[in-house]
Order: sequence, then C-alpha cells, then structure tokens
Amino acid sequence: PGYVMIDASGFGTPGPCLQKAYVEDGAPMILKALRPDALKAWDGSTNDKEFLAFPKTTGAEIRIVLGMLYGVKAEAVTVKAGDATLEPGDAIGERFKHGDHVSFEVAGGKAMKLVVMSPLELGEKLTELEIKDDWTVGQVRKLLCSITGLKEGSMLMAKGKMGERVSEDAQLKLTDLVVDYGYKDGDEIGFIYMGDPEADLKAFLERK
Repeated sequence: PGYVMIDASGFGTPGPCLQKAYVEDGAPMILKALRPDALKAWDGSTNDKEFLAFPKTTGAEIRIVLGMLYGVKAEAVTVKAGDATLEPGDAIGERFKHGDHVSFEVAGGKAMKLVVMSPLELGEKLTELEIKDDWTVGQVRKLLCSITGLKEGSMLMAKGKMGERVSEDAQLKLTDLVVDYGYKDGDEIGFIYMGDPEADLKAFLERK
C-alpha cells in the first residue's frame, strides 16, 4: 500500500494527515467539497476544500473526511448526490467521478455567540466567537486560536472571567460540550494562557 495526503486536521494533529491507499481501491479521484455557508474549514479558512477518494470509498468514510475538513462530527454530516443522499454503505464511485463537487449538509445545534475578553487589557473585548450549541470546548479553542493567532498548545480553556484569578482545576475538558458547563448565548468564556499573549496577539490586534 501507499499513502495519500488529506488536507484536514488528523487525529490529535493540527495539520494534514495521511490515508492508506491500496491498488485494489481503484484510480484515485479528486473531489471538491462545497462548504455550507455557516462552516469554516479546519484551518480557519472559508475555502471549499479538495479531498481524495477512491471508487470503493463509502459514504460513511466520506462523512468522516468531511467532518475532519470542517471540524464537525461525522454522524452529523449528510452527503448529497444530486437530489438523493449518499448512504453510509454506498460506494462513492457509483455517484461521483473525478473532479466532481460534493455538496453536504450538517445537522447541528442552534447558533450562539461567546465573548472572549482580552488578556492584556482589563475590560477590553478581544473577540466574539460564533459557534453552535453542540460544539465541544476543543472546537471553541481551535476557532479562538485560528481567529486571534493564539496558540492552542499554550491555552487551557477555563470557567471564569479574564482578569479574575482562575485556578487550574477550573479547566474545561476539550471533549465536553460548552453547554454542559452552563454556557449560553452571550456568555464570556475564559482561558489560561501559558505563552506570550502580547507577542501572539500582535498581528491580530494590528488588524482590528
């Protein structure tokens, strides 16, 4: 077997990952995902992403890839094939060919906003995060970092407000839903930053 690159966040990795490929899978196809308006890609961009598939790739596998590309749960993805739905067991080669566009829908929660205050100036709003109420803490952190330039590896999401003492036991688990911690539309979410916020926020603040 060989390997092909997937332009998506891998399992526990911040960048592109590899997919194993076999000769018997058939000739590879490059397909283009048509991004729903409300979604951003894994890297924070609003681009329609290309991905590689094989004729025998199933609808279930395509849902996983699209979930990786756009940071959503695979089970929430519905792949459209014309007016029909690509079922989990369907082979994609029966519905698509090389170069085709793949449209999809994501069933999700209601839209909500979280407020993030500046770690540099007390009482100064850093940004607002437009999320869904079915997002995990990890997804919120990824979005915050993609917008501001802060580094995920230096950030612990925490229950509390910026400018107030936040203990490490207030840390929010990345796999938990934000609403499980009582967050609702318009609430402030805090974080502990172990890097240099002034340096990491410099480019973002210059753009504001």
